[in-house]
Amino acid sequence: QLPFFVAACDYCLLGEELYAAGAYLSQDKAKLGSIGAQDIAKAITMVILLVGSLLATAEIDGLANLLKK
Repeated sequence: QLPFFVAACDYCLLGEELYAAGAYLSQDKAKLGSIGAQDIAKAITMVILLVGSLLATAEIDGLANLLKK
């Protein structure tokens, strides 16, 4: 049913967008801080994944060994 819902609406909020919109509209500092911290954690995770992928492609095992500990 999701494709019909998306086609019928100009804007729809999916997943965590719903929580981010609620935090933005309420202007609750705790909720806004939580959303911001989640975004920072996601960015750090993406950087680690990208660097790890590049190092694995170059057959450098330093990051993999560090994360195994």
